[in-house]
Amino acid sequence: MQLEHVKAAVTGGVSGLGLATVQHILANGGQAVMLDVNDEAGATAEKQTGTRYVHTDVTSEEAVGQALDKAVEHMGGLNAAINCAGIIGAGRVLGREAPMALSFFAATINVNLIGSFNCASQGAALIAAAEDAITALGGYGYAREYLVEKMRRVLGELSAAATATVPQAPANLQ
Repeated sequence: MQLEHVKAAVTGGVSGLGLATVQHILANGGQAVMLDVNDEAGATAEKQTGTRYVHTDVTSEEAVGQALDKAVEHMGGLNAAINCAGIIGAGRVLGREAPMALSFFAATINVNLIGSFNCASQGAALIAAAEDAITALGGYGYAREYLVEKMRRVLGELSAAATATVPQAPANLQ
């Protein structure tokens, strides 16, 4: 898939890896919608990139469904759901003062794991349901294989671009 054909919903899209991904897609002629919970950064990123920001809590099925619908409406379709949303849940199970709070660990799992699954599954459903893609590709089985292969290539390109644009993590976080 050439990046000029990409219509991507990017979670965590207003900062860091997500914003770098959006910028790379846009710079190569594709379309992207930024999904995030940071409204202030979202407004800044909208001005900076010229693309749309949608407030989205990735842990909510309803919020993700509505955000993806808005992305489809804005771009006229969707062929990539890219998960960059995440929170740093670094901490010790047993800290100096007390054990790590379960709520802290659960929030990290909800955003980083459950949120990624939520966006990937709902995005994949929209992509697979796109009648033009299925018809053009000769049925669901081939469409699924085609989409998986194309997503793998796009993510490989985006990963290389993000690695080149996002600075290396400090040694104490590696």
